[in-house]
Amino acid sequence: SLHFDVVSCSDRGGRLSPGLTAEWEVPSGSKYKFRFAVRNEGCEWRIRAGGISAKHGEMKTIPPQIGVSKDWQVVEIELTQAPEFNRVRFELSILSPGKLWLDAFQLEVNPPTSYDEQS
Repeated sequence: SLHFDVVSCSDRGGRLSPGLTAEWEVPSGSKYKFRFAVRNEGCEWRIRAGGISAKHGEMKTIPPQIGVSKDWQVVEIELTQAPEFNRVRFELSILSPGKLWLDAFQLEVNPPTSYDEQS
C-alpha cells in the first residue's frame, strides 16, 4: 500500500498538497470506474477525476473526506468519458495533516458498444 504521513500541508489541493495524480487513455464514450481501498487517520482528503484533452478537461470533485477510519474502506467512482476527451485524470489531494493509506487501486474501462453509440 501507499502510505502518506503528513505533518503539514496546504488545504488548497492540486500541486500545493501531497497526494498523487495519474492519467490514462480511455476511449470517448467509455464508462469507467476507479476503485481503491483507503485507510485514514485524521486527514482531510479530496478526489478529482474526469476526462481531459491536451487543452482542457472536465473534472468532477468528489466531496472532501475527513476523519478516522482505522478499518479499510472501499471507494468507487463511476464516470462516463465525454466525446471530446481521450484521456482521464485521477487526482488525490491530502488537505490536512494525518496519515492516509491507499491500496488495491484499479481502473476498469468499458468501451462503448454499438448500441451505446446509437442511443
